[in-house]
Amino acid sequence: MPGQAHPASRRSVSGTSQPERIGRNESAGEVSLFRAKTGSTESLAPSPGDSWVPLSGLRDFAYESARFGVEASSVTDGTWVGKVVLGKYEIVDRIAEGNQSYVYWAKNLEGGGDAAVKIMKEDAKGDPLARDRMNREGSVLEMLSGSPACPRLYGRYWTDDGLLVLVLELLDGMDLQAMLDRDSRLLDPSEIVGLFPPVIATLSEAHKLGIIHRDIKPGNLFRTWDPPGLKLLDFGFARFTHLRSPGEAGRVSGSPKYIAPEAWLGKEDLDARADVYSMAVVLFRCLAGRCPFEHESLVQMLKVVPTAPRPALLSYRPDLPPALDDWATIALAADRDERFDNIQAMWDAFVRAARPVAERSALAGEHPDTPSSSDRGA
Repeated sequence: MPGQAHPASRRSVSGTSQPERIGRNESAGEVSLFRAKTGSTESLAPSPGDSWVPLSGLRDFAYESARFGVEASSVTDGTWVGKVVLGKYEIVDRIAEGNQSYVYWAKNLEGGGDAAVKIMKEDAKGDPLARDRMNREGSVLEMLSGSPACPRLYGRYWTDDGLLVLVLELLDGMDLQAMLDRDSRLLDPSEIVGLFPPVIATLSEAHKLGIIHRDIKPGNLFRTWDPPGLKLLDFGFARFTHLRSPGEAGRVSGSPKYIAPEAWLGKEDLDARADVYSMAVVLFRCLAGRCPFEHESLVQMLKVVPTAPRPALLSYRPDLPPALDDWATIALAADRDERFDNIQAMWDAFVRAARPVAERSALAGEHPDTPSSSDRGA
């Protein structure tokens, strides 16, 4: 039985045997799993949340943030167990279940790395939207193959009876949300600067290909142990900017705290700046211990995110460089035309603003502490 990972893993941080709990992330049929190693009774799995809550009377909104723990014994299933996929991955156990798919752990019979096998459910194969999302996830993973933060896709195929199968790499580690939930942890700017470059590079590549992720959040950023790094997960909500999906018209996909203002307003012409906003909220959350806007009411979120003044980052972390407040003002701008134009410009400005004042002053030829209009990538 594997240990901690996305979708599963094989070892704990310490390498010792510990109790296990499994957490899962459901997003309208898109499943990612991390298995959280626990010490004694402490669980690393996030708290329960909402899953695809329709907001009738305003618009057909849909949201995903279900995160909860289930006992390993409760997800054992023999339907696919024992089958071999791609000629070398033998399915050992089912490790997660979503609305429209299962995820299995598969052992590599040739002695290499194991795999996570994601299989569409029987009752989902007749749903065009579900088929499109899962197939789109495979397409994006293929297009981003080799990108530093993109999980490897070993294979994708349809079974004779119309089920889509994705065979993915198995990752050791835990998601960023689980890390932040431990003792309400805050990250220092230096930690962020060392951790996030692979994700920024992958998003930059995706945006150049006309792909926007649309569901960037700590739960979809996975901290791997071996090799150490950060992966970007769950491309089921990704959108190709040159295409439109009729089945998703009028819906807002993502997790409420991380959704860009223009998405809340129902704009159909979303672009990379929606991901810029979401990533900025992630960085704000890592530093401040909370998101810029946190309301239980979705109606309230709809009201404040597109219009309310942005909170000062330093009001939560007065120890941070003041320039980070200026960075946040631009990165979280309600008007996307006032935001950084691209993810790399947003990140470069963050790195400059996060440097200690003394270090920044010592850098030859670099004077302004405040991000300027040129920093926005214009």
